[in-house]
Amino acid sequence: MICGKCGTENKKGAEICENCGEKLEQLGKTTTCKQCGKIVPTKYQFCPFCGSDIWEGKEPPKTKSLKKPKITGGKIVLILGLMIIFVFGMFVWGITKYAAARMRIDEKLEMAEAAKENSALNAAQEDKSEEAEEEVEEEATEEESDSQDEDGLEGDYDAGEYEVGVDIPEGTYLLINDDFEISKLCYFYNAPSRDLLNEYDYGFFFGGFDVVYIADGDFINLNHCVASPLEDALWMFQDHAEKFMDDDGMYYEGGYIVGDMIPAGTYEVVSYTSLDSDIKNYAQVWSSVNQRRLELRHEADEMENNVYYVDSGESTTITLEEGQYVYCSTVGLRLLSQEVMLPKKLA
Repeated sequence: MICGKCGTENKKGAEICENCGEKLEQLGKTTTCKQCGKIVPTKYQFCPFCGSDIWEGKEPPKTKSLKKPKITGGKIVLILGLMIIFVFGMFVWGITKYAAARMRIDEKLEMAEAAKENSALNAAQEDKSEEAEEEVEEEATEEESDSQDEDGLEGDYDAGEYEVGVDIPEGTYLLINDDFEISKLCYFYNAPSRDLLNEYDYGFFFGGFDVVYIADGDFINLNHCVASPLEDALWMFQDHAEKFMDDDGMYYEGGYIVGDMIPAGTYEVVSYTSLDSDIKNYAQVWSSVNQRRLELRHEADEMENNVYYVDSGESTTITLEEGQYVYCSTVGLRLLSQEVMLPKKLA
């Protein structure tokens, strides 16, 4: 680095002349003074050391400026153009990626919709198949019911005498009028031997339902009624009970196990005999259907005597609990409030 003031050649990269202390500047191109032999910048007209005219009257040659290059308008336009092209390319790339992703989503949605439609179609076909099976079963049930209405109800045991444990198993039986004639008296005897059948008290009902419990060794005589095990014959009560109920849902004369045939709750006991009738209207309640059996056979340790008499044209209320047996004679039962059965853990 040559000092432009004193001509001293300094170390490369120096900023201050080590001889005169002058700030060193980039001198650009240099030449040698012909008079003193010193190296001087070509831009000088006269040698700063000896004062001689370096160029002998001619102007010093022009040197290119070391100024920083300027950013022209053309370069700016070019840069902006490149930026626009880049942004547009990114936009197009993003749109393409979005379209491809959307297409994949639409395909998955279409597949899911198709699977849903196929599932609904299969379910509909299964429902139709089940409905067809149900229709066939209903038609068969209706045909069986029509046949029973016309020819009487077919039970497991017809009217007649039976020895329990030999001719008929021990258990609880549903008794039903064999041809649904409301005016027909149906009755049965239950005795410890065949010879005593007609000497014991009997149970009876007019054209409806009743329930009886029989044990091994008993003899039972069924008159105008058929018998079936209660657990197997409840469908008969459910299918035909409406024949013995009025429009308000009142159960007519007959015997019922609370919980199995009618719900537990509070009932209105209504007489449906005329005011001038001498018939006793009553509802009698036993703790179980077997208690009734023991009382009819005169074998009960204690008579419960839960009898509720109702005058003709009058009514009263009773509360029936689960497991009890109630018999209605010329009275009907109309449910007023049903007992809510709590789960065992809450009861």
